[in-house]
Amino acid sequence: MENVIHADIFFFITSIAVIILTLLLVVAGVFIVKILRNIQVFSETLRREGNLLAEDLSDLRERVKKDGVRAFTLARFFSGLFKRHRNYKKDK
Repeated sequence: MENVIHADIFFFITSIAVIILTLLLVVAGVFIVKILRNIQVFSETLRREGNLLAEDLSDLRERVKKDGVRAFTLARFFSGLFKRHRNYKKDK
């Protein structure tokens, strides 16, 4: 009879442990999904910004091909980049 009581206690404790571990895994899964979504948003932002940078560099190449290499063209291009960035900071 004593063995049956020990077995019942063992199965009860094991059941509670399995339930707790399952809940912890579900919570961890939710956090992992949130992290993966943030990484996806971050990579999409990087892709967009990379495309914009490629367009800017393409524009610079076209200007250099058209006008030749002049210091004011490069200076104007880079000042335009920093000017846009500065205005973004002021809006916040």
